[in-house]
Amino acid sequence: MGFSENLRILRKNQGLTQKDLSDKIGVALSTVAMWETGSRRPGSKTAQRVADVLGVSIDKLLQDETISGDEYLSEEELYSRITPRTRTANHDLLEIREVLRTRPEMKMLFSVSKGATKSDIERAVAIIEALKKERR
Repeated sequence: MGFSENLRILRKNQGLTQKDLSDKIGVALSTVAMWETGSRRPGSKTAQRVADVLGVSIDKLLQDETISGDEYLSEEELYSRITPRTRTANHDLLEIREVLRTRPEMKMLFSVSKGATKSDIERAVAIIEALKKERR
């Protein structure tokens, strides 16, 4: 399918209706509908505007292979898919992500621990705990 299917997946992942997308790129609603059915394709400048609005490269948008939809979910859409059962795990992941983003020393610690054994990690934790006690 390529472009038409990619457009539909990406638009929906961004939580946009066909009308929303048409308004953002300045084309008629019927034009977006025809793109998604495969009966028309945009010109290169319009395709670039579409790619920009959807947050992907023009190559990804126009490729013949259908993209994986989950790869391009917006933060809001990802969050909306969290169920009560997974909320705690996802909250923990968001917290870890934020720590790694804002504290370079934690990112460094995580990076060097990738090849460590469980025993190595347990020893490193014991050392860090001892250092914290020493500071008190």
